[in-house]
Amino acid sequence: MSSTGNPNSGNQYNVGQNVYATQKGKITVNHGAAPPSGKPVLILLGLDVIFFFYGMFAYTGDNTSGDTWRAGIFLLLVFVTLSTLGRWFRRRWR
Repeated sequence: MSSTGNPNSGNQYNVGQNVYATQKGKITVNHGAAPPSGKPVLILLGLDVIFFFYGMFAYTGDNTSGDTWRAGIFLLLVFVTLSTLGRWFRRRWR
């Protein structure tokens, strides 16, 4: 924080682009946390699309456990993506 204005007054403080004046001296400004980033949501959505197409092209139609595992992993990815997306929306617009 740097003092601005009249050098003898000592009651104006420049914080970023805002100037605050006080009667008694120092002032504390808390801006809070930055809004959350949407990058994890976008990464998970991309991973969902990739895994969906991988599972679709690798599907055999036979009675194999590989198809079941791929479907289970895809459903888990969709659940994680939707919960991350919901948490992102709640934090973004609370």
